[in-house]
Amino acid sequence: MILNVIILICFTAFFVRRLLTYLHVFQQDEYDPKRFWDWLIAYKAYDKRASLWVGGFAIIAFLPGLVWFGKLFIAGAFAYFAYKENNPLKNAKKKLVLTNRAKGIAIIAFTLIDTLALAVTFTPANYFLWVLLIQLIPLSLMASVKIRAPMDQKINAAFRAEAEQKLKQLEPFIIGITGSFGKTSVKHFLSHILQNQAPTLMTPGSVNTEMGITRIIREQLGAHHKYFIVEMGAYGIGSIERLCNFTKPNLSILTAVGGAHLERFKDLNDTAKAKLEIAAPILEQDNAVLVLHQSVLDQPYAAEFYSAHKDKILLCGDVGDIVLTGASQTATGLSINLKIDNETHNFKAPIYGLHHAGNIMLAIAAAHKLGMSLKDISVAVSSLPQVKHRLEVKEVGNYTLIDDAYNSNPKGFAAGLDLLDLLAKEKGGRRILITPGMVELGESHDKEHSKLGLKANDKVDIAVLIQPQRIQRFVDTFKGEEVLFDRFEQAQSWLADNVQDNDVVLIENDLPDLYERQLNL
Repeated sequence: MILNVIILICFTAFFVRRLLTYLHVFQQDEYDPKRFWDWLIAYKAYDKRASLWVGGFAIIAFLPGLVWFGKLFIAGAFAYFAYKENNPLKNAKKKLVLTNRAKGIAIIAFTLIDTLALAVTFTPANYFLWVLLIQLIPLSLMASVKIRAPMDQKINAAFRAEAEQKLKQLEPFIIGITGSFGKTSVKHFLSHILQNQAPTLMTPGSVNTEMGITRIIREQLGAHHKYFIVEMGAYGIGSIERLCNFTKPNLSILTAVGGAHLERFKDLNDTAKAKLEIAAPILEQDNAVLVLHQSVLDQPYAAEFYSAHKDKILLCGDVGDIVLTGASQTATGLSINLKIDNETHNFKAPIYGLHHAGNIMLAIAAAHKLGMSLKDISVAVSSLPQVKHRLEVKEVGNYTLIDDAYNSNPKGFAAGLDLLDLLAKEKGGRRILITPGMVELGESHDKEHSKLGLKANDKVDIAVLIQPQRIQRFVDTFKGEEVLFDRFEQAQSWLADNVQDNDVVLIENDLPDLYERQLNL
């Protein structure tokens, strides 16, 4: 019995460490059991090594006269793997954050597994049951979410009701922004422009879910804010509708419909349907407008929607109400020509990436619609701050870094390659690309990476590729020098050792741990 208790103690130590490992991924999957399960299967992230060793020692425990040794070895295996387990609280690109929700999920999972472990401890000839418990650890997190669901729903409902009441009292002018890509940049640009007219609050970073928006309303929205800019993320049909029911936009912006996150929608036309849910509140209000990028009309559903509701839509693009007549990229920023009310106006912005010309156009269109003069808008645009990790150009020691770590769409990737080439010619150094490629492109994954590999032939001298097996088409089509690594940290070390004066380095996307760090369990 003493050895059984020792096994229990050692298992508990192992279980706690392993639970944190899985909780780290679960958190990055937004505690979504289905997405977590898909990741678990796709990456074969179920335990193999500890199960194999414990199972082997269980066989020894069944042999005559070796029960004592077998049990001791089982306890030793758990102690060893507990010691070797990575700590995601300290060692991760995006570390595990023990929020109240994370703690609550972990406590329930711990209770479930440790209760079973106690039962196993007092079960005769229990050796192989320890292997079963190892395999149940990730499932305990999924079960925990299901168990917590009623309580979470009550808590979330109370927080949302508080936020709704605050919105009703303060009545800010709400601007909703969505799109397959570009929404975060447009949000930042528009916020900066409107700040020159009146106090403006925007949802920070990539906060675009109901509870994230709820938190910002409860904690940051004040009576002095005239404008509240809300980024709205779509995780399927109905997502935007739910957010609009919560934070009803008085003006909406749809930036793009594209291949980013195509795995969620399967079809671009369905993506357009999901994104255009942001227009529903606009149709209900007399003076409300949807600012729409003309490229969205490539999808049949969007084209039909535009034809039916032209009077409620401010179309911007190569044709439309506001026309982008020209844009050029220099080493100091963008020069953008827009035709507004039959007159051409030039705007200069210290922003990099030609694709941002369209994003800035949308922000200008919205601000002008809200009553700002083009002169005031031009002054505001001339001081636009760079958006962090989105083609952010900065000098790092003896080289120039283009930080596009938060991008994961083909259009932005291509713009990054163009900028890399431009700045390298200006500086006279080598063109170095560091990338793991893109994710969530669905069936277009290979096609898009093949196209970018071909484009990179004219724009890149050295491609440092992370997990190249994910982007084999890029590897096949790019003919320049390639340096291959499994982890981003290895690429960083290579860069520190090999970068030369005046080099220009583009970091194009940075995968979260659940994509890059393949667990070796």
